[in-house]
Amino acid sequence: APIFGVIVADNQGTIENCHNAATVRYHVDNVTEMTLMGGIAGQSTGTIKDCSNAGEIVVKSAKGLGGAAAGIAAYQQGAVINCVNSGPVTMTSLFTNAGMKGGPLTSNILPCEGGIIGIAGKGTTISNCENSGKISFLQTAIEQAGGGRERMMIGGIAGNPNGKISNSTKTMPTLQSAVSSDGLARKVAAQSPPRTAPTPASSLSTDWVKSGSVVSREVPE
Repeated sequence: APIFGVIVADNQGTIENCHNAATVRYHVDNVTEMTLMGGIAGQSTGTIKDCSNAGEIVVKSAKGLGGAAAGIAAYQQGAVINCVNSGPVTMTSLFTNAGMKGGPLTSNILPCEGGIIGIAGKGTTISNCENSGKISFLQTAIEQAGGGRERMMIGGIAGNPNGKISNSTKTMPTLQSAVSSDGLARKVAAQSPPRTAPTPASSLSTDWVKSGSVVSREVPE
């Protein structure tokens, strides 16, 4: 699986006082396996402390998209303390692929995007962190997806949290946009996860979109 972090691809120890200002761009024809892109770490099962990202994180697919992107770590299972992201995080594709597994993940998961963490593994703690970067997800041909694959999970701090977030703030919008290219109205759902548990299906928000019109809204935290 493509896993990339500017400081380290796979952290199993402690990353402390590291800072990134470089741009991360990953462009692919079609994402068919779990892709993890982070400003500090691609995936981490250790501790990340006193780190920051000011670089832009961009993941773009010419077809389907899956995986996670974030300012600090795309996947984290452990502690994240006193970290700051000010860089924009953007994921763009025609549609979202079905839930994927790979890398550290043993179960399928939808595309995730966050200012600090994309996917937070079970027991993760995020404390005293701040995101001021714009988090956005754009789909341009959602009619090509099926079976509920129009969904994604995005958040100003964490896209998919499975732990505890405390004393953390976001100051920029978290936006999800979608458009169909076939002239037919379609439904698209954006998941806005609660801070301490996976999102139940009942919390999905939906809108109709059709050719030439873009649904773009801030996703509440």
